Amino acid sequence: LVVVDNGSTDGTREVIAELCKEQGINLQYHYSDTNLGVPEARNIGYNMAKGDVLYFIDDDAFIISGGACLDKGYRYLKEHQEVQVLATKIWDELLDGIMPEITAHRKPMETGVQLRSFIGCSHLIRKDDTLQSPIYPGNLFYGGEEIFLSYKIYKLGKTIEYYDEIYIA
Repeated sequence: LVVVDNGSTDGTREVIAELCKEQGINLQYHYSDTNLGVPEARNIGYNMAKGDVLYFIDDDAFIISGGACLDKGYRYLKEHQEVQVLATKIWDELLDGIMPEITAHRKPMETGVQLRSFIGCSHLIRKDDTLQSPIYPGNLFYGGEEIFLSYKIYKLGKTIEYYDEIYIA
């Protein structure tokens, strides 16, 4: 487990330390004195992580699907080697509904549908020799980094798919 604290001033470091102590959680924690932007924080997490499948979730999101949804997503990526990123189902308060992803030919949003790009606040990504670090451009502070990575993934001959068994709000 990796936590990248991107310049927070709300006591995140202390809360994480206490939670780890209480629950016996072992994690890698990176603190930056300044906010480096979403893409650079994700690059740091990508570089720190040791696994072959990573899950990114933003600080204002939480998983609402139950059970072993992350385990299922992991297995899905392991079984579908052509897929580099799994985009998840995201509830948006402003839309009062599911955030639409960019599907080809307006296909319905269901597990396995190929996406042109993805919304980065919740996604699984395969960490392998296909994607060399940095995976996101450091010069984008917020927004657009997923489109950049999507182009990169398709150029490398991999795909991005939607996965509705991980549901976040």
